[in-house]
Amino acid sequence: MITRVRTPRSTARPPRRAFTLVEVLVAIGAVALLAVGIAQIFSVIGKTVGAGRRLSNLTTFANVLERRLRADVESITRDGFIVVRHDVAAGGAAIALSPTDASP
Repeated sequence: MITRVRTPRSTARPPRRAFTLVEVLVAIGAVALLAVGIAQIFSVIGKTVGAGRRLSNLTTFANVLERRLRADVESITRDGFIVVRHDVAAGGAAIALSPTDASP
């Protein structure tokens, strides 16, 4: 008759049904690294989009300015002259266009 040797129940390992603390900490660390990486990507994308919008606004303003200058230059005749007047010149004081200018 063959007798079977049984191991005591206390030494037998129960089947694993949960994660260990180290595994949970490693998973949390990996998720944190992914979150930081994704946040950096969105930050760079936001800055790039903002720069693109500013460049678009600048281009629009430059186009308006160019159209206005072209229209002004096209309206110049040989009989007249160009007067460029700026209100901020001389600290806001009135500037006469000629020595006989009645309303500077």
